[in-house]
Amino acid sequence: MVDNYGVKITEDGYGVASANIENIAFSSAYPFFKVYSDTTAGLTIPLLSTAESLTFNHSLGYVPAFMLYSTAFIGDSYGRMIPRGVSPQPVFSTGYATSSNVVFLIKLYGGQPEFSITVRCIIFTDKVS
Repeated sequence: MVDNYGVKITEDGYGVASANIENIAFSSAYPFFKVYSDTTAGLTIPLLSTAESLTFNHSLGYVPAFMLYSTAFIGDSYGRMIPRGVSPQPVFSTGYATSSNVVFLIKLYGGQPEFSITVRCIIFTDKVS
C-alpha cells in the first residue's frame, strides 16, 4: 500500500498533496469519532424546580464518548454545548454517561419560572472507559 492512500479534505486554497496538518479538515489517516446515535428530546422545567434530568438510552454496553447541546435558556438566544452555566441566570447544566445511558442534568438556583428547552445528544461508538 502506498503512504498517501486514503481520503483527505483540505481547506480552500490548499492542495491535498502539500497541505500541512493544520490545513486538513479531514484525513482518514487519523482516528475520528463514529456516530452511534443523534437524538433530540424536549424538557420542560417546572416552576421553581431546582433540578431536572433527561436520559438518552443506548445499548453499547460500555461508557461511550458523547456530546450534549441544549437550546436557549432564559434570556439566552443561542444553543450551547454542555457543560455550561448561564449568567446572569443561576442555571447550570452538565451530563454524564454510563454503560447504558447518557444523562443530561440541569440545576437551577433560586427558582425560575417554567421554561422548555430541547437537548441534542450525540453518542459515539468510541469507548471512554
